[in-house]
Amino acid sequence: MLGSYPVACLTMLNIAAPLESRFGWHGIWGLGIILGSLVLLVALFLIPNNRPYSESFAARQNSENIAGQQIKEKIKLSVVLKAAPLWLVFIAFNCFDIGFYGLTTYMPTLMVDTLGAPLATANGVVSLMMVVLIPSSILCGYLLGKVKNRRFLPAFGLAGLTIVLYGAFNSSSIGMAIAFMLAGGFFTAFIPSSLFTIGAGTIANPAYIGICVAITSFGQNMGVAVGPLYVGTIVENSGNVWTSAAIPSAIVTLIGAVCCLMIKTKDNEAYNQE
Repeated sequence: MLGSYPVACLTMLNIAAPLESRFGWHGIWGLGIILGSLVLLVALFLIPNNRPYSESFAARQNSENIAGQQIKEKIKLSVVLKAAPLWLVFIAFNCFDIGFYGLTTYMPTLMVDTLGAPLATANGVVSLMMVVLIPSSILCGYLLGKVKNRRFLPAFGLAGLTIVLYGAFNSSSIGMAIAFMLAGGFFTAFIPSSLFTIGAGTIANPAYIGICVAITSFGQNMGVAVGPLYVGTIVENSGNVWTSAAIPSAIVTLIGAVCCLMIKTKDNEAYNQE
């Protein structure tokens, strides 16, 4: 799963320009509809509907009463609202996607406008981020199982992405853009998987895993929606000066890094003992 998203982005960035040149934007939209329909069918008929974590958790209980209590326990809204670590994950994920999607959405246009690069070349440069993201995601997955303070992983990634955003929007050559895209892929790999892992454990009660993941995903999707609008508005209001997006984008991801450092979670073992 860690590698599926960058593979998809890598494919999209490298086929979009040739597809558009031959079939127009209708070709891109048509391919999206076909792929979306196929995924819908896969989700409906092939993805299993079991809950391995909750089942294995119940199986590990020494007492049937404890296991029964977990199953019957209802989620309390007050517990969710008071879970500061969960909302810090929400903000951090939001900040990440504002910066990431603001960059990946407009970086090809930036290179076309300011560096004179062909659109296919510009898309190829941005896709280099995804090439690095794949092996780096595997590294992050390994470190998540080794590092005790997991919050430092997304904080490291967001701090690095802050530098990348500032440099990328100030790119003065194709070589400079390539360097920042490669660095961006490395730092980005430490953010999404870490935040999803941390988010699931922000409330030390397995009954709340579902709502924790849902709120984490909501923070992610909000950033996806806001990022292009945020960067696009800044550039437009500056008279289409791309460098104007550098500092505002960097500030957002820096805020996300600070939020990550503030996250403190309880271990589920402590809940089990209680």
